[in-house]
Amino acid sequence: MNEFIQKTLINRLLSFFKITDTRLLKRLSMLVGIFSILFVLIAIDFSPKAITGLEVSKPSPETIRAPRAITLLDVGKTLELRKQAAESISTVFRFNEAVPAKVRSRVKAFYQKLGAALAKEDVDEGERRKTVSKLLPETADQLDLDWILSLDQERVSGLERKTLDLAMSVITEKINEEQLGAKQAEVKRRAMADDDPQAGRLIGAIATNNIKANTFVDTKKTNAAISEAVDKVESVYVQKLSGETIVTEGQIVTSFQEQFLKELGLAESLGGSSNSQVVGQGLIAFGLIVLGLIYLYEFQPKVYSDNRLLMLVFVILATVSALAKGLAPLLSPYMIPAAGAAMLTTILIRARAGVMMAITTGLVTGLIVDSPEYWLFAFMTGLFAVYLTAHISHRSDLTKAGLWIMFASGLTAYATSLVHGDVGFSLLINAGWGLLGGFVAIIFTIGTLQFLEYAFNITTDMKLLELSNPNQPLLRELMVNAPGTYNHSIITGNLVESVALKVGANPLLARTGAYYHDIGKMRRPFFFIENQYGDNPHDKTQSNLSYLIITSHVKDGVAMAKKNRLPNEIIDIINQHHGTTLMTYFYSRALKEDPNSTVLEAQFRYHCEKPKSREAALIMLADAVEATARTLEKPTLNRVEHMVKKLIKDRLVDGQLDESDLTLAQLETTAKVFAQTLTTMYHTRIEYPEIEPTSKKDKEALIGRPGGKSIRRSNKAIGS
Repeated sequence: MNEFIQKTLINRLLSFFKITDTRLLKRLSMLVGIFSILFVLIAIDFSPKAITGLEVSKPSPETIRAPRAITLLDVGKTLELRKQAAESISTVFRFNEAVPAKVRSRVKAFYQKLGAALAKEDVDEGERRKTVSKLLPETADQLDLDWILSLDQERVSGLERKTLDLAMSVITEKINEEQLGAKQAEVKRRAMADDDPQAGRLIGAIATNNIKANTFVDTKKTNAAISEAVDKVESVYVQKLSGETIVTEGQIVTSFQEQFLKELGLAESLGGSSNSQVVGQGLIAFGLIVLGLIYLYEFQPKVYSDNRLLMLVFVILATVSALAKGLAPLLSPYMIPAAGAAMLTTILIRARAGVMMAITTGLVTGLIVDSPEYWLFAFMTGLFAVYLTAHISHRSDLTKAGLWIMFASGLTAYATSLVHGDVGFSLLINAGWGLLGGFVAIIFTIGTLQFLEYAFNITTDMKLLELSNPNQPLLRELMVNAPGTYNHSIITGNLVESVALKVGANPLLARTGAYYHDIGKMRRPFFFIENQYGDNPHDKTQSNLSYLIITSHVKDGVAMAKKNRLPNEIIDIINQHHGTTLMTYFYSRALKEDPNSTVLEAQFRYHCEKPKSREAALIMLADAVEATARTLEKPTLNRVEHMVKKLIKDRLVDGQLDESDLTLAQLETTAKVFAQTLTTMYHTRIEYPEIEPTSKKDKEALIGRPGGKSIRRSNKAIGS
């Protein structure tokens, strides 16, 4: 019995790890990676100090000699020599042999058009003047148009030859962009040497207008020459013999000298931190990860359960921390875009995650900078950034938010400087750094937002607004190829948007998803009733084939959406908007076509996923009620409301809404809003009576005497 129990437990454990090993390993690997990178960013000091008291850029407390011979690469000197070699290479130019031929062609084309315009005899002088004026280049404002209009064909041919001779004599020389202006001036001077000043001005204008640069930088050959010169530079190695002095007492220690000391084991610590400090920093990194996961588990379960979103949070945090590591030694810490991290997290995920990012980024960058005042600055500006970006839906709004963040950063930097004890000009300098830091934060946000949206396939409200624009290629194609479906999709979008906010759904996602839910109908638009203008092709098609054609629009829509890189949320809506509903029309027709055959419901059901979100469920219901509302003869409120409630009840009983989290109360709200909206859209219009046309005599009496003076009408006469 004990042996049986042991085997059962082992099998259960093995089955657990078999099921979850991939997901568990991915999560553990990601967390270990996050911890490692965060620990390195916090603990490692990239400007190391020796434990003996040596420090780069400070005097050495003692004279140190090499205990053994050693040879090291002098990276700085080597790079300097390679830079000098690269700068010594002249730029390589390439002559474009096609340019002279193009110049000849353009000059000849101009004179051909000019000759043709002057030779026209069936146009008046004004039209000819206008035509010739359009042919002349903009630089030809000093030309005598009357003189040009008086030219005959022989004179035009002579001017053409002179222009070609002048232009070709110059364009065959090598001319780069810097020399172009001088060459054009030279052409004008040579042209004015003609005996006829008017002819010289025309020749100069046409030749100058067509002279272009024909020599361009050959980037490939230039880079190859630079690479060759750099490769020829030999690396510089420095040798220290045993007993030779590395650094003398009082000498300023250089990084290259420190490299010798570390290589010789005379500077054992690479980080400048004691073992206890390193342990403490590791515990802080571990604690931040644990607390962050707890916060996400409690308040952002969607982010916690999604490795993709977890990785996004980490990438933002790690990027800003790395920037802090690089910027802090060089510039003011106020330049670190901590507020940008909070903005990105708020826009890409939501405000609660943004608050967590503001706190975490402030702590991490504060540890890196080693300044409590900066942590206060990062925390306050981060929270303010979350507030400003929590409801942004247009990319242009980011610029407005950026101006406020700049102001808040400058003010906060000024306040934290006061706390630190700064006075006078230092306060203004720090306030200026704060303003500049706010600008860097908004540039960081705008610059990385679209990349992160694409890389992590995140659907923001800004992305949804762009997709809902009628000028989007898929929507334009739908409007052209399936106008009835396009109209149905727009109405469906209006329906779901009217109710989405009341039931806790995203109105923008619901509307955008409705616009795209039937894009698959573009493949065979005339098989769908809303796009038909004549015969119904299903009348000549077997029911099972019609079923396959109709249901295929879901698969086709998903394929189109993936090809056009629509967000996953939209693809899910396309795939789920019919669920596993029964196609009752073709099922009933199949039963009538062959009463003796065994026709199963399953053969006429959609084989798709059921709606898993409120937005997808609303679109399923709106899709059905909008199509059915068109069939009502007198769409009164009672009839529409009865129809809507019946359709919703049918979907509910059929189990189509089981996987969505819509409650019965929310379904009741949905039915009421749908009924009111549809009644407004499809209410019965009154029939306007026909009005007998007014006789000619009555018209004349109203508007004036026939053929005579008009009669002034009073307000009463015209019915006002």
